Amino acid sequence: MTIDYNTVIFLSSGSIVGGIIGKRIFENVKQNYGSGIVGAQSAVFSLLMFLIIIYLIKGKNFKTYKIDSKIVLALVGLILGFVSAFLGIGGGPLNVVLLILLFSMSTKEVSLNSIFIIFFSQIASLIYGHITYGMPKMNFILLALMVFGGILGRYMANYFSDSLMKKCLWEQLSFLL
Repeated sequence: MTIDYNTVIFLSSGSIVGGIIGKRIFENVKQNYGSGIVGAQSAVFSLLMFLIIIYLIKGKNFKTYKIDSKIVLALVGLILGFVSAFLGIGGGPLNVVLLILLFSMSTKEVSLNSIFIIFFSQIASLIYGHITYGMPKMNFILLALMVFGGILGRYMANYFSDSLMKKCLWEQLSFLL
């Protein structure tokens, strides 16, 4: 599968900005409300899971769009990067649903673009945190294993059919129910 660099660049650029904004808002909420951050994260996460469950139940009846605007790509990247950094999670299920609905991407395209969104938003969040608060403790062995897993997954995706990828993806999303 070839990479659509225009899509990747604009989604990733948006996710970088969103990652920084998400991290900053997370830190502000944490500073102002202390343990209230858990409540805010839980509320956002619950809303997202509710929307994903609706998509899983009614997804085949939803109309998908083939938006090719670079501005929309960047805005979607910004939103997904923000959610990823604010919640401190990858945001994969939300990425999948939005990328399929808004851009009619194939399962392989969704998987690849979701990895870029998560990677760049989390890197931006980590750099912002490092500049603002200092370097957090990291398990570099775990980090190396995660990078290796991403590279291996990207390599293996070339050999899987789109229908197999879709089946794996739907099984993963159905697990949320």
